[in-house]
Amino acid sequence: MFFNHAKSNRISMHLESTLAEICRERWSKYLTVVPKDCVIHYNGHLGNQKINLEKLINDFGSFRPKEHFSWDFAPLPYDAKPMYVLANAKKQYHFYSELLKEARIITAELNKPNPNYQSIIDRATRIKNSSTTVPSIIDGARITLNVGWSLGGNLVIDFITGLFGLIHAPIMALVGVLYAIPYCLSFSQYCGSPEFFLDTAVYFCNSAFQVLSSIFYPLGMLYSKYTTDSYDIVTKGKVERAVEGIISLAKEKLVVCEEQVDTGLSLLDMID
Repeated sequence: MFFNHAKSNRISMHLESTLAEICRERWSKYLTVVPKDCVIHYNGHLGNQKINLEKLINDFGSFRPKEHFSWDFAPLPYDAKPMYVLANAKKQYHFYSELLKEARIITAELNKPNPNYQSIIDRATRIKNSSTTVPSIIDGARITLNVGWSLGGNLVIDFITGLFGLIHAPIMALVGVLYAIPYCLSFSQYCGSPEFFLDTAVYFCNSAFQVLSSIFYPLGMLYSKYTTDSYDIVTKGKVERAVEGIISLAKEKLVVCEEQVDTGLSLLDMID
């Protein structure tokens, strides 16, 4: 029982960290496309951290702190419509920040001495079934987002993103070299810092692991089992696997708790 409890905590923390990183990416991308005269819709994904939104939007994008810095320097398609680009980024950020809130509540509940497993099941199910629509940045066509395999952790997606990361990480290291002087002059708050180079190295190593675990897929399956309690790295992404793992373990614990209650009631009846 202790092992199962530790496993559920491990999976919930993995889910939370995964959604936190996805949310950070969407937030930083949102900041790069929002006009300076537009209101920023911040959804509290950084918890109690205080944010000066006015200063943040007026800062040069590459000089922003780590939690607001976008690693995506790719230009938008020439036929992208600014109105759709903004709506797409805003809705994606809001969607994933809401999922992150649910994941944090699940983790907090599991850390209690006596977790409410039914509440955990309900919240995890909400994450699993969540979906939203965002407009295409080209023509505004509706695109459906959910927690399926496209979020990563899938064999094919990880291989592609891993290869991209092996190319992207060295490029970002060169960007960091260029921004070392602005960092030393206190203009840049993250890019060009020692922490930035360390994160770039971690990014490169993670990308290499994604490629290797996709080629040597038994390694990826074992890692998936440890982090999500599932071997399925073909048809499901890591968020979906983690949510299903939490639901399964919570249901097992709920059954055990109900059996203990029934046993206790039976003993009371015998005493009476």
